Amino acid sequence: MERLRYTNLDNLRKQKNLWIAWRHVLGTGRSASVEIRNALGKFKQDDFSNISRINRELGADKFDFGAARGAPIKRPGKKPRPIVIPRTEARIVQRALLNELQSVPALAPYFRNPNSFGGIVDRDREAAIREVQRELDNGAKYFVRSDIQEFFTRIPRPQALAALAAPLDSRAAELLERATHLELDNADKLRDLLTLFPTPAIGVAQGLCLSPLMGNVVLHAFDEALNGRGIRCIRFVDDFILLGGSEKTVMKAFDSAQRMLAELQMSAYDPRTNTDKAECGPPSRAIDFLGCLVERGRVQPNARARGKILEKAKSTLAASVSEFSDPARAYAKGLTVSRTLYNLGNTLRGWRDSYDFCHAPDVFRGIDKEVDKLVRLYVARFSVAFSRAAKDEARLLLGVPILATNPSESESAGTDPSAVLA
Repeated sequence: MERLRYTNLDNLRKQKNLWIAWRHVLGTGRSASVEIRNALGKFKQDDFSNISRINRELGADKFDFGAARGAPIKRPGKKPRPIVIPRTEARIVQRALLNELQSVPALAPYFRNPNSFGGIVDRDREAAIREVQRELDNGAKYFVRSDIQEFFTRIPRPQALAALAAPLDSRAAELLERATHLELDNADKLRDLLTLFPTPAIGVAQGLCLSPLMGNVVLHAFDEALNGRGIRCIRFVDDFILLGGSEKTVMKAFDSAQRMLAELQMSAYDPRTNTDKAECGPPSRAIDFLGCLVERGRVQPNARARGKILEKAKSTLAASVSEFSDPARAYAKGLTVSRTLYNLGNTLRGWRDSYDFCHAPDVFRGIDKEVDKLVRLYVARFSVAFSRAAKDEARLLLGVPILATNPSESESAGTDPSAVLA
């Protein structure tokens, strides 16, 4: 049996590889929630000693992934999405482990599957959408677009772990098991929502970089079976699209996909009975796939994606406005004008970067106009609040401390991401 090229995790724990993983985690966190950015900022303030500590703990087999936080995200018309937020140290080691697994020849089929995208280096959303466009250019006449219901909580973790651990040495396999084991530090607060999160036997944590890989493992046979005989199946984690030459052949392939998913205790939304979650038809109009409207020669963010970014901008500014009447409280909560505008800028840049492959200048100009209105209204409300605030507190709204009485903003509201992530 082939083994990993390192012994006793020596390659994984090399500081060079931990730094590569840390830079990736830091980069993906720039457009994440304030909670994640604050955690990354705190780690970055002393990242040299923190990386050295992780290196020592891995070498001594004393690294503890710790408990993660469960964060159910509300979704209109659906159950909340059970997102898991690991500790920064855990995210770094999980990423380093994922990077190492990609170099194991025996695991190559899970990383170099031409029909699988998402959670794999150089096989991102843009690459998946380009493949869809290629099939459209090649003459696809019918499609089915769907996604697998509650995918991450349905993945048989033991089955995925067994496949991934087969070529690993015992210590690497044990680290992989611990890296994917879910323990929540707020389980008691989740109450009824706790049932949404995976168990040790069924499901993997959504929010861990290793989880899409485990999904790729259990769906590898699915990908192979659904490609060929005039059918192309392009899958991005739990979203997939079938394209072919006729309605009959594509729908037959979709029914076959449902049977294979049923063997894994999974199912996909059927476009014939659930038009809100899936769609099918000739590609004479844009296909709504992965947050984009995809057609020959054009890709643009879909209406839901556009609406979400504007709603996020609105809520970010509104949270700050709600504290304008109490400058000290706004300062303590990190809802000052300077921090709010920085956070808004981060959010907008992250959203724009995620759609940088789209050629839709009219869409982006439209969003800019709406953001302009929101920012102008925000500044106007700030001006009124600033003029009404007590002179010895007004500057707190801007994020400027009062040296005689106020701690730094980072002390009162968590590490300031603008200071460490800029």
